[in-house]
Amino acid sequence: MNQTIHTVDQMLWMMGEPLTVVAHCGTYTHRIEAEDTGVALFTFKSGALGILVGTTTFFNDRPMGAYGSDTRRIEVNGGRSSATIQEDKVIMWKMEGAEAPACDARPPAANVFEDFVRWVKEDNYDSPTLVKADQSRKTIEVVLAIYESARTGKSVTFPLR
Repeated sequence: MNQTIHTVDQMLWMMGEPLTVVAHCGTYTHRIEAEDTGVALFTFKSGALGILVGTTTFFNDRPMGAYGSDTRRIEVNGGRSSATIQEDKVIMWKMEGAEAPACDARPPAANVFEDFVRWVKEDNYDSPTLVKADQSRKTIEVVLAIYESARTGKSVTFPLR
C-alpha cells in the first residue's frame, strides 16, 4: 500500500475498472511488519489482463531518495499496439498506423499535492479538487482486494461489498 498505491491509481486511470484480482504478498528481504513484495493478476471489465508487481526488494543502482530507490514501469501490450512507460516517460510506443505521442504519461492534471494545499488554503470546501474522493476510494478498494486475495488465496471480484 505504501509504495505502489500511486501505480495502482495510474493503472486504473489507464485500464479502467477491474473485474477480478488474484494476489500474493509477503515479506522476503526486509525485517519489517508489512509486506515488501506483492504481485497481483487482474482481469479488467474490458477483458484485458494486467499484472502488478510492487516491491522494495529489487537490487538496483538507483540512489536512495525520500521514497527509496523505486522504479516505476508500466507496459500495455495488445495484438496491434504496445506501450512502455518508465518513470512517467513514454520509452516505447508501437501502434499500428500511429506515431508516438509527444507527451509524458501523467494524467492531464496539475500536481495533486499543490491542488490539495490550494483547496485547504482557500477554505472553500465546495471547490472541486483534481482528485475526487470516489477515485481515491476505488484505488483503496483495489489495494484492499489485493490484500484480501493474498490473505485467502482466492480470487476477489469487484466491486467489494
